[in-house]
Amino acid sequence: MTPTHPELALRAQGLHVSFGDLQVLRGVSFDLARGEGAVLLGANGCGKSTLMRALNGLAPVASGQIWLEGQAIVGAPMRAVRAARRQMGYVFQQFNLVPQLSAHQNVLFGAMGQRPLGVLGVMNAFARAEDRERAMACLDRVGLADRATHRPAELSGGQQQRVAIARMLMQAPRLVIADEPIASLDPKAGREVLDLLWRIVEEEGLSLLCTLHQLDLAQEYGRRLIGMKAGRIVLDAATGSVARAELDALYTGAARVDATPADQTGAAA
Repeated sequence: MTPTHPELALRAQGLHVSFGDLQVLRGVSFDLARGEGAVLLGANGCGKSTLMRALNGLAPVASGQIWLEGQAIVGAPMRAVRAARRQMGYVFQQFNLVPQLSAHQNVLFGAMGQRPLGVLGVMNAFARAEDRERAMACLDRVGLADRATHRPAELSGGQQQRVAIARMLMQAPRLVIADEPIASLDPKAGREVLDLLWRIVEEEGLSLLCTLHQLDLAQEYGRRLIGMKAGRIVLDAATGSVARAELDALYTGAARVDATPADQTGAAA
């Protein structure tokens, strides 16, 4: 496939990311088709978070390229990069809600990149009526319309993550990046959040790349598993074809990127 193939939502090709002498990503390549939901696995320190940051432009890529909906991101003009980022929605481990604002106001921030006034354009005093209505619809979609006026401190962890998902929906993305979205939640709330996230992704026809540590949940929710070890992708297959021993192996041995000195890897930075 070419990088601009119409069936691809995302393509990463030969990504290298280094911090000083430490090579964190060592030639990472993978494709994500439109409408596909994949789970990214790997031990702490294997490079997953750096890969996620590289995809949204927060980690500098030394070499390689990323295409989002056919648009090259690495080295592109900032205007093109910002336009590409608007197609990516994010769900984080720590929710990243503004504590002083209500759930409804936090969801409004999802439209910030679409408004010329930026943050002012989505504050309640300035927000368009259609944006306020859409924010309420997004809250209703995650089952929290009755909590619209509540601040994050008045919500449970699971409810806060639902607000974060509603904020992502408000952005109207084509690709969702979910980085350990249930790591801060208890098992029951975590499963409820995954049920909601996957249902919304499927109903909206979105693409999803989600990092998880829970292997049972990864096998249950992900149709495709991508495994990283020491800065490289070492597993990429349909979930049903992957043996549990292959997943366990991602968390044993030299899994961290700092387990092998950069000058012994032979990988170009």
